[in-house]
Amino acid sequence: MPPTPTQNILKLLEESLPPCFPRKRVHELTFGLVNPRTLANKDSEKTGPAGRFFVKREVWYQKDGFLEYVKTILKDSQASGASA
Repeated sequence: MPPTPTQNILKLLEESLPPCFPRKRVHELTFGLVNPRTLANKDSEKTGPAGRFFVKREVWYQKDGFLEYVKTILKDSQASGASA
């Protein structure tokens, strides 16, 4: 069975993300998939990625916790007959 779009995206992110990165670069590092402002809101609600830390006053994320978070927001389409 071929990989799903979600699996493809997660594999791409796993290969391309650095071990740690600042929140302000999330949009470019995820190819526009995740917005830094959304992450700021999720962090304030305590529902953001695990492993968040600060460098001076800047929020940074660890790759593993961030990928787990991305898994929770991605969903494959259930529609049959859709072609890409």
